[in-house]
Amino acid sequence: MRPMKLLPNLILLLALTLVEARAQSLKVIVKNPLGFERNDVTAITRDQLGFWLKKHDKKNFRIKMEGTEAYLPIQWTDYDGDGKYDAVLFQANVPANATVNYFIVSDSLKNKSQSQRVAYGKFSPERGEGLAWENDRVAFCLYGSGGKKSAKDASAFPGGVNPWFKKVAYAVIDSWFAKSKKQPGYYRQDHGEGYDGYLLGAGMGAGGSGLWVKDSLHLPGGFSSYRILENGPLRVKLEVKYARWSRFWVEETKIISLDMGSNFSKFEVYFTANTKAPGYSLGISLHDNKGKTRLEKEVGWARYWEAVGDSWLGEALIMEPRYIDDILTHVDAQPDRSHLLLVTKPRDQITYYTGFTWLKSGQVRHVEDWDVLIQQQILKLNNPLEVSVLSN
Repeated sequence: MRPMKLLPNLILLLALTLVEARAQSLKVIVKNPLGFERNDVTAITRDQLGFWLKKHDKKNFRIKMEGTEAYLPIQWTDYDGDGKYDAVLFQANVPANATVNYFIVSDSLKNKSQSQRVAYGKFSPERGEGLAWENDRVAFCLYGSGGKKSAKDASAFPGGVNPWFKKVAYAVIDSWFAKSKKQPGYYRQDHGEGYDGYLLGAGMGAGGSGLWVKDSLHLPGGFSSYRILENGPLRVKLEVKYARWSRFWVEETKIISLDMGSNFSKFEVYFTANTKAPGYSLGISLHDNKGKTRLEKEVGWARYWEAVGDSWLGEALIMEPRYIDDILTHVDAQPDRSHLLLVTKPRDQITYYTGFTWLKSGQVRHVEDWDVLIQQQILKLNNPLEVSVLSN
């Protein structure tokens, strides 16, 4: 009969444990003010977590959606590069004009969930010094200068942004790099996951940068150095630097980031010059000039829709309208020099977004769908998910 006497004590202990756990949890309320569903990476700041973190080990931080038991992937992030975390990221799924609750708990026993769907970046010296990054929707690649430190030498290497087409949500960069070593050109063919079917050449590709000087386009070469600042699972963040280039001796640093669930990479560009440089230009290669352009200067975006192989590719640039001087198409007889250009007002720092979609990814059915995704991206930038934290 002794076990029966212990039962009430066990029940009481369990109840007290649950009460204590609830008392130590934080309720996170995420509000979507827009009229469409969102699945965005969002942040809880260090200030919002201050009291909780004083009592708990950061490594035991877990977050889950109300009504579920699985912990979500998280990522601690450092915004200013001082070596201290500023926030924790998680991916919130919130219906249109709705609010969803999440709960933060401390759990040293149950791990947060792992997934092959990650934001990820990798440098491959064998792949033309390619620095590639991806998420569950898209992949991009920039190329280095082959170790060349001078602008003249670096100019022989492509400086544009190369989109890689994906059909799958899981990460492919490692696999494509590895298989291309054994089978040269592997990534140039679609084996069911997608492929690198884009003709970059010496152009700006899908969102490269340059200078627009008296109706003439001046472009940098490949990057001279790189760093991977953050590497998933929810956000990949990179830094690339370029040797001085053009007669203005432009020194350029780009901070690039890509979140899970997004078609758009964010580019934060910092540059200096020995004399005042004219407007910085961002561009999309027009290739054979047979695609469809749409220029929306007043609201800050431009896109190109073109045939690639047996499918279609949509590309876009987004920037705050107040920093845009002009949006135009520049047709050049020289190969790879025809571009859709977004020209900025002279500044030493700019932020823009470049993104794309591939018809075979299943993300869109036609160009009108791509236009909707672009406009939704602008709405999301202007109306981030609203996050508030309450203690229970």
